[in-house]
Amino acid sequence: MKEQCYILTTNDLQIGYQGKVLCSSINVQLPPAKMVALMGVNGSGKSTFMRTLTGLSKSLTGTVKIEGKEIQKYSREDLSRLLAVVLTDHINAPEMTVKELVGYGRYPHTGWFGRLRIEDLKIVKEALDLVGMTEFESRHLYTLSDGELQRTLIARAIAQETKLIFLDEPASHLDIPNKAMIINLLKRLTVEKGITIIYSSHDMGMVKKYADLIWLFDENGNLQEIDFQQGVESGIFERTFGEAYQES
Repeated sequence: MKEQCYILTTNDLQIGYQGKVLCSSINVQLPPAKMVALMGVNGSGKSTFMRTLTGLSKSLTGTVKIEGKEIQKYSREDLSRLLAVVLTDHINAPEMTVKELVGYGRYPHTGWFGRLRIEDLKIVKEALDLVGMTEFESRHLYTLSDGELQRTLIARAIAQETKLIFLDEPASHLDIPNKAMIINLLKRLTVEKGITIIYSSHDMGMVKKYADLIWLFDENGNLQEIDFQQGVESGIFERTFGEAYQES
């Protein structure tokens, strides 16, 4: 497959921060419309890797390419039309409404001072419908539960109309029903809309059920690309997570 046919590739990527190397020689080639679970113990480099792939952090060495083009060669505006990021960072606008936050997803297409057109409002409504938050659109963010806020953030990413969505622990701190709903929603985006989803997770059961691929930072600090069955049969899950590993 030609490089341009992959949605994301890395070449001899080395990640870290402040001179500290977390992982080297990362080479991945990701076809589109896949759901990828990013796994590893705390401190292994999951968040740094995700930030590097999205251009929020610089690589130490090596390259990240989206659709065959180095990420640094995209303008911020063009990059925001290709990828959306849902982080666990605190939102500093608690008085904002659900609809207003989801509307921010349209700004790569309208500009920060652009007014939402009829077609933009339609896309916002469709995103709210998709995550089941339409009836909450006038609610202020501070009134939402963790699960409702997570759905709102995902709706904003959907409204951005990108080919890639990155999520840092999208189901953390959620109860089991909300966790299942969020991960099922992400899988639907992959299957029904062809969006590539890359998300970090510690939930082995959810990864087994939904992930097409796993990018695992192993016990030696290397990134391995496996599917769930390979992870079980090779023993890499047990070696990486030790007593915390339980096959679901």
